[in-house]
Amino acid sequence: MRITLVAKIDLDGKICPKSAFVLEKLQNSGLLAQIDCIIFADKRDRFSEGFALATQYQVAKIPFFLITYQDGITKTYTTYSQLVNEFLIQKTLNTKEVEHNN
Repeated sequence: MRITLVAKIDLDGKICPKSAFVLEKLQNSGLLAQIDCIIFADKRDRFSEGFALATQYQVAKIPFFLITYQDGITKTYTTYSQLVNEFLIQKTLNTKEVEHNN
């Protein structure tokens, strides 16, 4: 399984405020380590990989998350809270449970 964050870079070359907020929340919650890859949608380059992913997965707002499972299926999460509530917290709990049982 692979977790990708697609964040946005504004025309001034700085990370957009919403993307920066999401990165800060991930860092402060200790969940940033679970993100395998950060890809940028750079407003200075409409053909950047992040914009290509947004088009491919039909996502209108950036930042967003992609989780690609071992079977090749990819699920899109369009908000930080959706990702945390549906996936990351459960993944963390499952990992701790496995560690505790060993």
